[in-house]
Amino acid sequence: MKLKKMLISNFRGISSLDFTASGRTLIKGDNGTGKSTVADAFFWCLFGKDTNDRKDYEVRPLDADNNPLHNVGVMVSVTLSADGVQHILTRRQVEKWHKPKGQSESIFAGNETKCEWNDVPVSVSEYSANVEKLLPADLFKVLSNPLFFCNMDWRKMREYLFELFAGSSEAGAKLPRLPEWINDEGYIERMKKELSAAKTRIKDKIDTIPVRIDQTNKMLPPDKDWAAIEKEIDEVNKQITVLQISGNNDLLIAAKRKHEEAKLAYNTILNKEQQEINEHNNRLDVEVAKRNAALRREDNKENEQAQREHNIRLAAYLEYERKLRDYELSQKQIRSYNEILQNLRDEYTQVVAEQFDDSSTMCPHCGQTYPADKTDSIKAVFQANKTQRLADIISKSEAIKSDIQAAKMDKPEEVIEPRATFKMHEAIEVEHKQYAPSAEAIRLKELADSAFRDVIEIEGNNKAAETKKKKELQRLEDERTQLINSLSDREQREKGLKEIQELVSQNRVLNQELADIEAKQQDITDYIFKKIQITSESINGFFENIKFKLFDTTINGDLYECCIPLINGVPFAAANTTGRMNAGLEIIEVLCRHYAKCTPIFIDNTESYNEIYQTASQQILLQFAPNVPLTITTNI
Repeated sequence: MKLKKMLISNFRGISSLDFTASGRTLIKGDNGTGKSTVADAFFWCLFGKDTNDRKDYEVRPLDADNNPLHNVGVMVSVTLSADGVQHILTRRQVEKWHKPKGQSESIFAGNETKCEWNDVPVSVSEYSANVEKLLPADLFKVLSNPLFFCNMDWRKMREYLFELFAGSSEAGAKLPRLPEWINDEGYIERMKKELSAAKTRIKDKIDTIPVRIDQTNKMLPPDKDWAAIEKEIDEVNKQITVLQISGNNDLLIAAKRKHEEAKLAYNTILNKEQQEINEHNNRLDVEVAKRNAALRREDNKENEQAQREHNIRLAAYLEYERKLRDYELSQKQIRSYNEILQNLRDEYTQVVAEQFDDSSTMCPHCGQTYPADKTDSIKAVFQANKTQRLADIISKSEAIKSDIQAAKMDKPEEVIEPRATFKMHEAIEVEHKQYAPSAEAIRLKELADSAFRDVIEIEGNNKAAETKKKKELQRLEDERTQLINSLSDREQREKGLKEIQELVSQNRVLNQELADIEAKQQDITDYIFKKIQITSESINGFFENIKFKLFDTTINGDLYECCIPLINGVPFAAANTTGRMNAGLEIIEVLCRHYAKCTPIFIDNTESYNEIYQTASQQILLQFAPNVPLTITTNI
């Protein structure tokens, strides 16, 4: 891409400039003559930004008080030649002015950007898309500014450099072979993280095993004669069995049997007598139910006629309620229609009172009154509109009045809600026969109570002996529990010894896994180190005056990625001005060959450089010259 021609009008400090560029172009002049402004105008025309990538900055010329000048057009037009095709790019900044109604002067309402492509107006978005097709904006920055590349984020620099390496025809052949257990180079970074995380987990587990073995050893119960303890438990169990079956409960059993027999005889006669009473009461309830049913039939016959009469009166009342609801609804509708009608009357009055606004016959831009024929036309439109609106209001009012007449209805005559009264005989009730125990039942109950007292007396006599027996049983059970608890130490000891064996075995397995992971990590390290050597040599082989340090090592010897540009071994930022500029130009030259694209390069302060690296890209040199007006020389 070559700059062929540039036309600048009212852009910052340049009121007018028109020059044709050919080959290497020199723009020189004193401070303030507009050298840097030319570069800013070029980038603004293409991207709407200056050379520092700023979008919101003032492009208009300033007055003596540093305020933007109004009513002047800002325009930059650039003619470019790209791949043998000429393109004319034009960007303008146009002021927008607005004259408020009732005011004589217009006010400033902001700026508007307008673009042209080959003298054809296009939208800003279409214009930007066309520029992007010529050369993407990000790549344009890299290829047009010698200092841009080395001031990018180091990760972005690496992307460009490794793209150079990937585009090399020998890139694939130079790289070392991947370890056999890695299928794709894209997995290496993930594998490094996974192996590192697995190594940390395994080492953490290995570190805990000696502590766990020591804790388990400390918690092991002492070794004992477990067979002797089992023999003592068997002996105590025998003593408990003998004690549990000892004692004579025959007298108590006989007394309890006698009490159960007496209680059974009493309950039998009690149930029989209560059943007889229940049967008598049931027969009485059946008779009373028959008599009450006859009375209800008599009441129902007399109440049927009363119900029919009540239904007739109820139907009349419900019809009255329906008519009353319809009447109330019609009244509500009429009130609503009257409100609408009043609103229409108010609107009619308001429209009648409207007067013609004489300011509408004046031009909003220049403030002058329109010609008489146009003024008459505007007034006629106003009057016709007013007449039509009044006619519409009258039409709506007539329709509402018709609706009011249709909604009117008479209020229905009031009907009292009927109350039904029915005849109901009082139900017949009888008193049930209550149960009273017979003499035989009383006698059997006394026998049962006497037998129960005998049981209580015998149990009281046996209580002392039973208390002594329970104490002895408790002593033997406590002794057995103590022996069983002592025997449980054997299971705990065996479990602890087994756990120690498992921990020792687990330690061997983990150490083997750790060794396998470290072997894989070494494979990756060897591969990466070889790749680093090859890629670094290949990438730096593209350049003569500048080299790039693409990898470095931590204090622990671990590799990490970086991108440090070096000029004769000196970091780019610490090199002299000429060295940085020529290194940047060499980078642009290499990238231009790679992408088969180039752009004009604006080089500022060229008076500070001993010599300037020659590039295939067109160079536009900005040079300070005291007491010299802005001068442009081509083909230098």
